[in-house]
Amino acid sequence: MLQSSSWTMRKGYFRCVANLVIDRKSPQSFSQAPNTIIQFALVLALFSLLPFVASLPAPAGAAVPSSPKVVDALIQQSAVAEASLIGDTENELSGPCKALTLIYARGTTEPGNVGGSTGQALFTALRSRLGSSAIDVQGVNYPADVAGYLVGGDPAGSTTMFNLINQAASKCPNTKIVIGGYSQGAQLTHNASERLSAATTARIAAVFAYGDPNYPRAFGSIPRSSTLNICHIGDIICTGLGTMAAHLTYGIRDTDEVTAFIAARA
Repeated sequence: MLQSSSWTMRKGYFRCVANLVIDRKSPQSFSQAPNTIIQFALVLALFSLLPFVASLPAPAGAAVPSSPKVVDALIQQSAVAEASLIGDTENELSGPCKALTLIYARGTTEPGNVGGSTGQALFTALRSRLGSSAIDVQGVNYPADVAGYLVGGDPAGSTTMFNLINQAASKCPNTKIVIGGYSQGAQLTHNASERLSAATTARIAAVFAYGDPNYPRAFGSIPRSSTLNICHIGDIICTGLGTMAAHLTYGIRDTDEVTAFIAARA
């Protein structure tokens, strides 16, 4: 059961993130970035304690919220906890060429090189649908910190993703290349795709993005018909208004749609 203190902490978390996103649009905010990043990290640390706080019994006589919003909040907390525990990596580009090569960039603060549940749910669904022998998954190694997000996507990570796409194109001339990312990973996908040559661009079978801070900007010269950019209503990262709650459910809500989109172009 949730205590009132956990609601206060949760609202404070959302307010901090909202302020961070709004302030990043102001040039003056960049001179204050270090303090903002520290504050953001502290709030993330507090937010990680919410599942423990939520497990504590409510005071005698206290009202226990049971609305769908409360249930939704618990789901979001669970999603964050799951993402922090998976921490997986995917480095299959170093192996034999397959029919499909997927290059994926995780979101800010996610672990490993492909992050948590958002990417993992997609990889599992694609391997189930196409067969593990038909798909290589390669994560993008980059810091995935708030500083990179504030400048429009980590520059070094964007170059790493660009290089991985070109590596796949040159190493595996018959593979179909799919690129995409979540949150800051979508920023990297934009940055990398905008640098591709015409020949490499023609090799891109599909592009996808979840919670894209640059939504609805195009991905370089890749045809719109080959792109799927999903932005939830109320997702503050891709709409500029709302909360973080809507930013945390892409793996739950959209895996089937993205899987079908990629499979149709595989």
